Amino acid sequence: MDEERVGNLIYLLFFMELATRRVHFAGLTANPDEGWMLQVARNLTDAEGGFLRGKKYLLMDRDAKFSEAFRVTLEQGGVEAVRLPPRSPNLSPHIERFMRSAKEECLERMIFFGERSLEITTAEFLRHYRAERNHQGIANRLIEPGEEVGRTAGEVVCRERLGGMLRYYAEFLPMPSEASTNRWWPRKMGLLMARIWSQLGIVPGLEPHGFQER
Repeated sequence: MDEERVGNLIYLLFFMELATRRVHFAGLTANPDEGWMLQVARNLTDAEGGFLRGKKYLLMDRDAKFSEAFRVTLEQGGVEAVRLPPRSPNLSPHIERFMRSAKEECLERMIFFGERSLEITTAEFLRHYRAERNHQGIANRLIEPGEEVGRTAGEVVCRERLGGMLRYYAEFLPMPSEASTNRWWPRKMGLLMARIWSQLGIVPGLEPHGFQER
């Protein structure tokens, strides 16, 4: 579990399943008070679709935001909270490495205008992280491989996210209606993404002002 803050102190909270490297984005807020954290704990242990459903332990550092009430709520959901020793980032290397990737490949390369643009960008990075990025810790496999993985027929297409900042190359089978247009549809999608970026107020390729390290 880890959290990050950007710009005017917007906190992002992430959880990772170590065995699969799946990362869950629990939310973002400018004020991670106890009420917000307790709601996160309830969401994580929800019996229907909580990320920690079926899990026994949750490792966490000693940040004051992970309060006793937060830990009790987790335990009421069947998850034991395991607090790591002080100043021991080496005991949570996987989530620390994820945060480095998120910052270097995405967050530090953009300027955000509001929480909504930050939330959308984080969600896009996670889609790339799960389905389009190989991971050495799991034998260079994708966490959630798509149907195109292992395909030997079709046309190699570059799938772009966030205006081309994140790219993924694979062999995709064109839809029948796209057979005659698959040479120009990437350009058309690029124009569409530029329009979406303009509406969201996101500027790619720039360093954010006021980014603060943990």
